[in-house]
Amino acid sequence: MRIDSDDEIEERDTPAMVLVTPADQPAPQPATQPTTQPTTKPAPQPTPQTAPQTNATDPVKDNNNKRKREPSDSALPPPEQKRPRTTAEAKPAVDANKMEVIEKESNNSATTVTPKGEKEVQPPKPQGAEKKVAENVTKPVGKAAAAKAKNAPPTPNAQEKEGQTPKKEETPKTVTGKKEAQTPKKETPAKPLKKANSTPDVKKSSGTPKNTKEEQKRPVTRSSSAKATPTKKKNKSESESESESGSGSESESESGSESGSDESGSESGSEEESSSSSEKKTPKKKTTPKAKPKAKPTPKKKAKEEPPPKKKAKRGSKQEKEEPKRGRKKKEEDAVPIHKWWEEDDDWKKGEKKNWKWRTLEHQGVYFGPDYEPHGIPILYDGEKVKLTPAQEEWATYFARYLDTDHMKKDQFRKNFWKEWKAVLGKNTTIKSFKKVDFSLIKSHLDTAKEERKNRSKEEKNKEKEEKKALKEKYGFAIVDGHKEAIGNFTVEPPGLFLGRGQHPKAGMFKQRVTPEQITLNLGEGVDPPKCPIPGHKWGGIVHNHEVTWLATWRENINGQNKYVLFSAQSSMRGRSDRSKFETAKRLKKCIGKIRKDYTANLKNADDEVAQQRATAMWVIDRLALRVGNDKSEDEADTVGCCSLRCEHVKLLDDNKLEFDFLGKDSMRYHNVVEVDPQVYKNFKTFMSGKKKSEQIFDRLSPPSLNSHLQSLMDGLTAKVFRTYNASITMQKELSKFDEDEMTVEEKVLFFNRASVQVAKLCNHQRSVPKTHQTQMEKIDDQIKDTEDEIAEVKAHIKRLNAGKEAKKRAAGEDGKEKKPFSNNVETCKRKIEALEDRIRKLKIKKKEKDTLKEVSTSTSKVNYIDPRISLVWCQKHNVDIKKIFAKTMRDKFAWAIAEVEATPDFVF
Repeated sequence: MRIDSDDEIEERDTPAMVLVTPADQPAPQPATQPTTQPTTKPAPQPTPQTAPQTNATDPVKDNNNKRKREPSDSALPPPEQKRPRTTAEAKPAVDANKMEVIEKESNNSATTVTPKGEKEVQPPKPQGAEKKVAENVTKPVGKAAAAKAKNAPPTPNAQEKEGQTPKKEETPKTVTGKKEAQTPKKETPAKPLKKANSTPDVKKSSGTPKNTKEEQKRPVTRSSSAKATPTKKKNKSESESESESGSGSESESESGSESGSDESGSESGSEEESSSSSEKKTPKKKTTPKAKPKAKPTPKKKAKEEPPPKKKAKRGSKQEKEEPKRGRKKKEEDAVPIHKWWEEDDDWKKGEKKNWKWRTLEHQGVYFGPDYEPHGIPILYDGEKVKLTPAQEEWATYFARYLDTDHMKKDQFRKNFWKEWKAVLGKNTTIKSFKKVDFSLIKSHLDTAKEERKNRSKEEKNKEKEEKKALKEKYGFAIVDGHKEAIGNFTVEPPGLFLGRGQHPKAGMFKQRVTPEQITLNLGEGVDPPKCPIPGHKWGGIVHNHEVTWLATWRENINGQNKYVLFSAQSSMRGRSDRSKFETAKRLKKCIGKIRKDYTANLKNADDEVAQQRATAMWVIDRLALRVGNDKSEDEADTVGCCSLRCEHVKLLDDNKLEFDFLGKDSMRYHNVVEVDPQVYKNFKTFMSGKKKSEQIFDRLSPPSLNSHLQSLMDGLTAKVFRTYNASITMQKELSKFDEDEMTVEEKVLFFNRASVQVAKLCNHQRSVPKTHQTQMEKIDDQIKDTEDEIAEVKAHIKRLNAGKEAKKRAAGEDGKEKKPFSNNVETCKRKIEALEDRIRKLKIKKKEKDTLKEVSTSTSKVNYIDPRISLVWCQKHNVDIKKIFAKTMRDKFAWAIAEVEATPDFVF
C-alpha cells in the first residue's frame, strides 16, 4: 500500500471545497458552476475575478451561506472562456448540484438514498462520513474565500491522509445551522437532472482525470444512485469539462471514452479506504468500502440512452471471429425459404389433374437486357480507319470479344461470322476481304472498358448491385400454389455470336435479338398478364398449360429450337422432377432382371432382325450407359449415340473386344475398349458386314421405336433411366467398398471422389485438362517442400534447445517478412512438427485428388445421375460432413433428400 507524503496531500487537497455535516443530516447544496466551452488548455493560475461573476448570475445565490468554501484557484476557468449563465440554464443547475451532493454523501458517508429519495442512516462512524464528503465534494471557489479558508481547521480528509484521527470537537456543527437541518429528506430526484441538457451531468463529471499521472492514481468511490462510475477530485480543467457536460453529445462521448477506467478506479479507491481505516483501527470500515462498489448501482436515464461502449474484442478471440457471420446471416435472411413440398399431400392430382404440375401460377414475365450502345470506335481496313454504322459496329464488337480465345482457331467460326457480317455491311461497303479487317482498336477499347469496370468505386458497385437486386425481386420469382418460388433464368438471351459445343458447324453465326412478339407466357387462369416492358410491343401469346413447368418460351434462330424460362434448381418444381426421376430409376432396379432376360433372349433371334438389333442396342445402353442417340441433320454437330452409331465408330478387336470411338454429347470424345458378350460381338460383326464406314450399324432401329418398346417393359422407362440407374448403382457399389473408418476426413473425401470418378467415366463425363492444372500441381509441390524445410528447421531448433544453446533467428521469407520465432518449449515444438506433417499429408491428398479429377467432371453425375440419398447415407454412416460433398446450391437442390435420409437413415437404392 502506497502512503502519500504530506506534500502530496497538501497539493492534492488544497484546491477543494470542504463540506462537513453530521452523519445524520442531509448534505447542503453546492453552488452551481458556469457552463463554459474551453477551446484551449486552461491556464494553471486563473484570475480571482471569476468567482463573483459566477455568483452574480446564479439564481440560488442565497444558498451560499449554507456552504463553507476553501480556496480552489486551480479549479476556476480562465475569464476569456467563461460566459454568463442565463436563467434557464442556471435554474436546473440547482437540482444538479443538490443531486450531486446527495449522491456523494450517500456514497462516502454511511447515508444512502433510496429510490424514493429517502435516506437511511447506517451505523458507520460520522468521522468516516465527514472524511469522504470532504474528499469527494469539490466545487471551485474564488480566491476571495482563500484567505478565509486558511484560518479554518484542517479538514478531516487531510487529517486522515496524514494518519491522524480527526477529533470530534473539530467538526464545525455551526456551519450548517438550523437552515441546513431543515433541509427536506426528499431531495430533487434524478429525472429532472437528466432532462436538462444545460445542467452538468453528475455521471459524466466523474471519471478518470486525464491531466496528470498523479491524478489518475487517485482513489475513487461509486455513487449508489448513479451508474457505477468513479468519482474523483477534479482539477481546473476537469471542473471545466464537468461544467460543459450539459451539452448532450459531448458529455456522452466523454463518458464513453472514460468508461474503460471505471473498474480500475474503483479498485484503487477500495485499497486506499482500506488502508486508511486500518490505520484508525476500525476493521468494520475495511470491508464496507469494498462491498459498496460491488453493489448493483441504480441505473440512470442517461446510461440507458447511451450505454457504455463494449470492450474491444482481442484479435483472434471468439467474439471477433463470430462477427463476420452477421453478413452471411443477412444473406440467408434475404434468401427465399425452402418450400418443404415433400411434406405436402398431392391428393388433388386425380382425374383430369393427374398430370398437373401446378394449380395457380403468377409471374412478371421476362426481362430484356439493355439495347446496344454504340462506342464509335472504327475498325482498320488495309491499315485505314473505317467508321461503321451502329448495326455494323455491334456485330464487329461481338466478334472482337473473342480475338484472344480458341474460337479464332476455328475456321468455321470465322467463315460463318464473315458470311453474316457481310450481309450487314451491304453491297456498297468498301470492306471486301475479311483478311484485311483489323478489329484491334475495338478490342483495345473493350479491354479499357473492362479495366475501368474493375476499378469502379464502391458506390458504383453498390448501385449496380441494388439494381440487380431490384430486377431479381421483380422478375426472379413466381407465385406457385401460394408459394414464392425462385426462377432460374428470367433474362432473355441477348444477341451475340453462336459458339456451340465442340466443332459445331454453325459456330460464329449471329444470335438475333429476341422481341416480345416471339415470346409466349405460361400463366394461371384469371391472372392478369404482366405488362410488356418494351413500349410499343406486346407478348406473342398467353397459355395456361398446367402440365408443363416452363414460364416462357421462344424459338431461337440458329437451330430452330425452343428456349425456355424455367424454375431454379432449388425450386419445388425441380425438386419434384428430380425425386420422380430417381424413384423411376429405383423401380428399374426391381425389374432389371426381367428386362435383361428379355433382351438377352432376343440377342439370338436371327429370324427377327429388328428385334435382334433392338436387343443389341439395349445391351449397349444398359451395360455401357450410352445415350439413345437421335438422328442429326447436316447443319448440326456430328454427335452420336447408340442408335446413330456408324461403322466408322466401332472396331472389331480380338477376344470379343470392341473399340468405341466417337463424339458424344457436347462433342466430347467417347473412347472405350470393352470386352462384350460373345453373342453381342457376333451381332456387331453381322450388322457391320458389307456396309460402308458412313452407314449406320443399327439401320433397322429408330429412337422412337426403342423408347416405345422400353415403355412396354416398365412404365416411364427410357434410355435415360438406364443411365440414371447405372450411375446410382455403380456409386452405391463403389462406396460399399469403404471399410476404414480410421481414415481422416480428407482421406474419406478422397475415397468418395474416386468413387465419383468411376461413375463419371461410365457416363463419359469427360473434360479437357485445365490450362492451369500444371501450375496448380507445381504450387502444391512448392508448398510441400516449404513445409518439409520448416520441419527440418524445427528439428534443428529442438536440438539446440536440448544442447542448451541459444536459438537462432529465423531467416526472412521470400516476401522479406520476418518469420515468427519458434517456441523455446520442446513439447510445443514437437506438436508443431506433428501439425506440419499433417499439413504435408493433406497437401499430398489434395495433389492426388486434382490429378484424379483433371480429365473427368464429377459434378455432372452428382447433380443429374446419382441418387443423392446414396451419398447422404454414406456421409451419415461414416461421420463426413455433407458440406464436404455437396456445395450450398446442391444442398438446397436436394433438401428433400436430406430430410428423407434424416427420417430413414437406412436408405438403400
